[in-house]
Amino acid sequence: MWFIFVILGLILLLDGIWWYAADRLVVRTGRGKYRWLIAAFALMQFGLIGYIMAARFTGLPEVTFITGLALIWHLIVLPATMIIYTLTVPVGLRVFAPREDKPDLGRRAFLGALAATPPAVALVAAGVGSVQTNHFRVRRLDVPLAGLPDELDGAVIAHVSDTHVGTFTNGSVLRDMTDAVNSLDADVVVHTGDLINHDPADVPAACEMLNAMRAKHGVYLVEGNHDLFDGRRVFRRAVEQAGTDLVNNEARRLRINGVDVDLLGLRWGGVPGTTGEPGGRSAQRSEAAIGQSLTQLLTKYPLRDGAFPILLAHHPHTLDFAAEAGIPLTLAGHTHGGQLMLPGGIGFGPAMYKYWSGLYHKGDAATVISNGTGNWFPVRTFAPAEIIAVTLRGA
Repeated sequence: MWFIFVILGLILLLDGIWWYAADRLVVRTGRGKYRWLIAAFALMQFGLIGYIMAARFTGLPEVTFITGLALIWHLIVLPATMIIYTLTVPVGLRVFAPREDKPDLGRRAFLGALAATPPAVALVAAGVGSVQTNHFRVRRLDVPLAGLPDELDGAVIAHVSDTHVGTFTNGSVLRDMTDAVNSLDADVVVHTGDLINHDPADVPAACEMLNAMRAKHGVYLVEGNHDLFDGRRVFRRAVEQAGTDLVNNEARRLRINGVDVDLLGLRWGGVPGTTGEPGGRSAQRSEAAIGQSLTQLLTKYPLRDGAFPILLAHHPHTLDFAAEAGIPLTLAGHTHGGQLMLPGGIGFGPAMYKYWSGLYHKGDAATVISNGTGNWFPVRTFAPAEIIAVTLRGA
């Protein structure tokens, strides 16, 4: 718990440093009467942090715009601003120099922009994000698979992932997701983790959404890292009480178009009680944890002759282990398509993951990685939220 207060202290310190630097910039523009705007924005950020902490621990309602503005400012805009200020040290030296008898109007305009632009960017982005979180697309992908039985050619899987029901995904958009899935008339609906953002109190609404989805052969869920913030047992109990089928290192054996299909659900993280079990969230995301859980899953539910296996996982790198195990198709999420991307596939997605959006092949194995249907962060760029209609095709 102490590290939360350390991080909170650093955030507040950085806010204070920005306030001082921006205040000095405004003074040096000769427009000191506007210093109150900088002070108001800085104090507002202090207030936002206080409200978010109170909401987390006291049950106050989370407000999309408030949380979005705080996240955008502290995770994106403020760090970028401080880097820019640091890189403009020569300008900074002139800011703190004595006033000139003949003011340089160009320099004043530049300094004014340095002070005013960051708050403006954060406010506009938070406003756009408040609208953007209510939108998603339906993306249709044909997935060619070696060895696919002829009877399964054309079968449709509705792939939902990373709904993060809670802070930014709630209300009418949940009904829109259900309606979009039901319009696909899918053979199977799968959700590949991060059903909720963090609060188990959001599980009933999230499961109501899933339970209203319709497919010929059922709706199935695997867990993601956000689902487990309050513990695996808490999440599992809440999902089971809601009557949703959570496939946690288990298998569901289906028969689709006369063909046996084994739906395998991979847990998040390593196997409890195993020597060398990963510890901490970073280790739980490790490839060792993926391989460990998949080994346990296939030991309990070995691949069957004559049955077509499909693996549901949260982490995209599961493809590497699935290909080695001879599993032809893996569906996963977690990446949000990179969340903040530039045109041409430049951004967090490829920087952090080998497989980050869409269809990938490794030998005869394939994976489909969803951008996610909801949001934990309120802004996306070139990584739209989506439901994927996966159509199986013979290679």
